[in-house]
Amino acid sequence: MTSVARIGTEQFEIELTRTRSGAVRARVDDRTLELDLREVEPGVVRIEGDGPSREIEVREDSPGVFEVSLGGRVVRVEFPDRRTLLAAEGERMAGGATRITAPMPGKVVRVLVAEGDAVEAGQGLVVIEAMKMQNQIRAAGPGRVSNVAVRDGAAVQSGDLLVLME
Repeated sequence: MTSVARIGTEQFEIELTRTRSGAVRARVDDRTLELDLREVEPGVVRIEGDGPSREIEVREDSPGVFEVSLGGRVVRVEFPDRRTLLAAEGERMAGGATRITAPMPGKVVRVLVAEGDAVEAGQGLVVIEAMKMQNQIRAAGPGRVSNVAVRDGAAVQSGDLLVLME
């Protein structure tokens, strides 16, 4: 199964499969690695593969968001769901603005930003309720909100403009 991972403003396509020997074959974009992963204690994984073995500490910060610590360096890794990716990526406009659109029909539960706000990659912009589930639409990258096109309680259709970012 292929997933998308975000680290800062970078986005990677990742596919993990088990080999017959029990190792993990990891494809990250166009690079493939074969790794032996072993949990040495709760939240700590030893990785052996192409280079020297390393231990990483993994802590789930929130659903789909992890803090990974390697050699004293902490990196935030996000695995957004498909709807969040589609909505947050929006459509790139000629003027460099990004249109953040509704990924599905629903109701705006809460607008989390205002015009003029500076936002970071992964920051929540709008919460939409669809099929009795709330979905937080997040910024794909850093920018400034130039237009908020919806209000709390508004009904939206798939593709409707939610937020315009520069």
